[in-house]
Amino acid sequence: MSSCDQARLRLLVDTNVLIDFTNMRTPFYESARLLMALGAVGELELWISSSQMTDLAYILSDGGKPKLVPEALE
Repeated sequence: MSSCDQARLRLLVDTNVLIDFTNMRTPFYESARLLMALGAVGELELWISSSQMTDLAYILSDGGKPKLVPEALE
């Protein structure tokens, strides 16, 4: 990293925040959306763990229902 680059804050995003964002859950969606937008434009470095990925797929597919899995993974 050059001296001109600023260090970005690194955050491990909680699974519930990810669910709030993907499911547009009120009243937390707007805050989650802002966090994701800051990550998308590079203001923050957002991280999730590999176990969160499987947890999210399971939760968003309503317990692993085969017809809901493709949408959950998308």
